[in-house]
Amino acid sequence: MRKVDRILRSIFGETVFAKSSELTGTLIRLFAIILVGFLLYFIIKYILGKDGNFIFGKKNKKLALNVEELHENIHEINFPESIAKFELTGDYRSAVRYQFLFILKKLSDKKLINWNPEKTNKDYVAEVKATHLKSEFSDLSYIFDYVWYGEFKIDEQSYQKFKNQYQAFKP
Repeated sequence: MRKVDRILRSIFGETVFAKSSELTGTLIRLFAIILVGFLLYFIIKYILGKDGNFIFGKKNKKLALNVEELHENIHEINFPESIAKFELTGDYRSAVRYQFLFILKKLSDKKLINWNPEKTNKDYVAEVKATHLKSEFSDLSYIFDYVWYGEFKIDEQSYQKFKNQYQAFKP
């Protein structure tokens, strides 16, 4: 390599190779930086996974819901019977859900809200005009969201506390 370098320098001169060597070194460094950047990008993308939660988060569990549950009419449900059934089987999450739906039915029956399955709980809270009811209903809505959508397991003692709050609500 040294002999080839000497021959080329004797033919072309020393300054030409020094400048081209600097340019080549800079281009090689630039290429290496870009290559390392792409490798880091793909490694991080692989670690995060396609849902962005391979290592750093939990995967969302799919809820097993019946299609009928999503479009049920609260005016056709026998709430005391359904709630008692869920309490007997220890399904306290569903019992809290039905307690909340029962509150929605009561509010709808008294024309304090217009029930629509497409509305959110926030929509219902906004519809309640009486300030004392609004505050209480907002708290009950929070409990329902926490238990149902948060997918938290609740024990019988917590359920009894929530049940008392739901039953104390008088629209």
